[in-house]
Amino acid sequence: MEEAMALAERLASFGPKSQQGIIKLNRLSRGLSFEEACKLETKTALSVLRGNDPVEGIRAQKEKRKANFE
Repeated sequence: MEEAMALAERLASFGPKSQQGIIKLNRLSRGLSFEEACKLETKTALSVLRGNDPVEGIRAQKEKRKANFE
């Protein structure tokens, strides 16, 4: 149980938009061809990367602090 809680806490510290993107990809890519899944992944990744979460994550790591995702 402790190991599961540690993993849950670790996952909760990641950017919410990237987590939402992963969940969306997992749900929507089922049954797609490899090429279609890659296109969907690219589209989803670009929308996440255009946000502020990646910048905040890198800045927080550089400043040795916990990230404050919106």
